[in-house]
Amino acid sequence: MAKQKGGLAMRGLWRRHSCQIKPVSPQVRPFQLRLTISAPAQNCSSHSLQLAQTSFNLNLDSDDSQAQNYFMNSHFDAINWINEYFQWNDHLKYDELKPVLGFCLLWNLFEDQQCNRNAKPIAISKCIDHAFINIPSSEFQHEQYKDCLEFFRRRCFSNEELSATDKKTDELLNAFFQNGKDQDLRKIVIQAFARPSPELKIIIYALLLLTWRVRCNLFHGEKELYNLPRQVDLFNAINIFLAAFLGDIKRC
Repeated sequence: MAKQKGGLAMRGLWRRHSCQIKPVSPQVRPFQLRLTISAPAQNCSSHSLQLAQTSFNLNLDSDDSQAQNYFMNSHFDAINWINEYFQWNDHLKYDELKPVLGFCLLWNLFEDQQCNRNAKPIAISKCIDHAFINIPSSEFQHEQYKDCLEFFRRRCFSNEELSATDKKTDELLNAFFQNGKDQDLRKIVIQAFARPSPELKIIIYALLLLTWRVRCNLFHGEKELYNLPRQVDLFNAINIFLAAFLGDIKRC
């Protein structure tokens, strides 16, 4: 339902008015529910009045084989749909997007197992502290982390002299850390890029912060779908890094 002046948008209806979910009857299976939306008549437009005091039966029964078969056998292709939506003539291809899908799965695993499903910088920092308390530094896959750090070095810097004031560096790090409150995180990344390389703990923390920003940019729309095939190298690099880190800390 489109939002109209003087009326209620569907979003507003859900937010402002009462919503009750309860079993249709004591005899039904536990996943069959009745959803009731109630809206005071004086606050409703003519369109939303049709939704006021309306009940919907939601049959979410996992044993409903007919519904299951419908979706199991569905031939809907999201990639093709996006290509058609933008008239891109098969610009997006599954094979090229495998690293992006792999990143989504690896990040899901990392955030679930290591960050209590709330991966913010403070949670990431605690995860690293816990790892280095329980695992000797010598048992980490140093080469994997150094390779990933070198990838970001090449992406950030145009020459061997790494400087915090380098224009290209500033542009890239500004894209990753835009808010004023992120400046401390930015300093950690710059510290990790310095030569000689700092201790492994700082390198891993910096790589996780960069990976976290990739995650935020991907899921909050900062990374345009059209450009994803051009960033396969980025997703491959952070996938290798995440897999190495998850493998190392599995014993924690």
